[in-house]
Amino acid sequence: MKTPVLFPNPTEGYMSIDLKEKHEYIAIEITSLDGKIVSRTDYISVSKVQLNLQGKPGIYFFEIIGNEGRTARYKVIKR
Repeated sequence: MKTPVLFPNPTEGYMSIDLKEKHEYIAIEITSLDGKIVSRTDYISVSKVQLNLQGKPGIYFFEIIGNEGRTARYKVIKR
């Protein structure tokens, strides 16, 4: 998996994720700072994802999980 880019960070809620290449399957799991899962969404045949980070302002962790088992983890600040 090439290194994905998440922007903007910090964010007001709306974010884009550029995966840098097309993936047949990925899952994006968002957790709060205290470890609670905020959301998990599966995507099929994508190279870019747009999403709206729900929840209160704070720090969140995004984990991008590819079908080959590789993961990328990011810290995102929501204003």
